[in-house]
Amino acid sequence: MNVKINFKSYICVGCDSCVLMCPVSAISLVNFKVFFDYSKCIKCKFCEFVCPMGAIEIED
Repeated sequence: MNVKINFKSYICVGCDSCVLMCPVSAISLVNFKVFFDYSKCIKCKFCEFVCPMGAIEIED
């Protein structure tokens, strides 16, 4: 699935909310930095909805 994720790393606080919410483990947090595995993403947008900083946008 071709996924376009707009991630604003400069406002991410590394809270881990997106990692915990992702149902397919497409997001990981290493040293307070978020990494996306685009091949796993199913575009559910749970990460976008749960991010308290609005750092994630999933394009349709």
